[in-house]
Amino acid sequence: EGNSTTTNLQQGLLKCWIHFPANLASTSDSFNVTSLTDSGTGDGVVNITNDMSAVNYAITNCVQDGGSSSSLRYIDVTEGTQAAGSYGFESIYVNASDNRTNSDCIGYSMVAGDLA
Repeated sequence: EGNSTTTNLQQGLLKCWIHFPANLASTSDSFNVTSLTDSGTGDGVVNITNDMSAVNYAITNCVQDGGSSSSLRYIDVTEGTQAAGSYGFESIYVNASDNRTNSDCIGYSMVAGDLA
């Protein structure tokens, strides 16, 4: 808006986002993320720098398709892991004969809600 170079933290703006590589060894780029924890093959935890006000915030995840037209890759929030300062996720690979956690997906995740 105009020549403003700062962002006012209001409702409706993303409070956290992260782009992470398939191996979860590092964070490619992020905002309001302290670290990314590798919890095993295809499993990770996003640690938020400035906590959310409660656990009822919205998370949107997506993943690159890996270039295959015969399989599906997706990322979901691991049940029971959403906390004010972190959330867990798992990367899943699905095709006609195989459904498993997968460590070769480049992922993206965004959080919207109220900061503490």
